[in-house]
Order: sequence, then structure tokens, then C-alpha cells
Amino acid sequence: MDSTSTTNIDEIVKFIIDHGKGLYDLLNLEAIKEFVIKHLEYKTIIIVRDEEGILAVCRWNMTTIDTAYVLDLIIRKGHTYKQLIKRILLKGIKMYPQAKYLTWERLKKYPDRKQRKYSISDMLRRRK
Repeated sequence: MDSTSTTNIDEIVKFIIDHGKGLYDLLNLEAIKEFVIKHLEYKTIIIVRDEEGILAVCRWNMTTIDTAYVLDLIIRKGHTYKQLIKRILLKGIKMYPQAKYLTWERLKKYPDRKQRKYSISDMLRRRK
């Protein structure tokens, strides 16, 4: 791994810690760095940038051939808008075109809600 990619990984880790709303406070820096490296290796992480740097980081795992489980979506404060979600979805299906559905949980906000499965094509149509 060259110094550029190490710098890039360090930038991603710093973003996750700074904008993760406390979700990663219990993990040490090396654990976060390790999961970032693994997700980069498996191409299951999307990094969205703008002129100020990293705007969003989304990590997921493929749970079945057509379903991606979103582990986390971290967006820089003040930038939660529909077009950003659309960009992430489009990047995701470009990397994994077989993905047709997304699942995720919002345990902090809805601790008793069952996991739902969402159609990616329906989500893209709604985000115009």
C-alpha cells in the first residue's frame, strides 16, 4: 500500500470518527482503519467527495445475491439531501449491478421496528 492510499484511509477514518455521531467512540482507531481497508478491498464502501473533502461514507455488505445491507451511512452535517442519496445509490448499483434491494436498521431512532427491504429502483424513482 503506497503513502497516498494510507493518507486516503486516514482521511476516511478521521471522517468516520468526526461525523459518526458517537457511533464509533468505543472502537479504537486501528479497528476502524481495519474495517475501512476491508471494505475498500471488497468494494463495499462508497466515498462521496465535494470541494471541501469527504461528504459521505456508506458501507454495506451483500447479504444475498440481490440484497445489500447498509451497515452505516455517515454524512457531513448539513448535507442530508435527496440528490446525495441518489448519488450513493447510483454508485452502489454501478459497483454491484445485481443489487436490487436495500435493508438497514435505525435502531437508535426506531428500536422496535422490524427490518424492512426496499427496492433500489423505487428509491431512485422517488429521489428526482
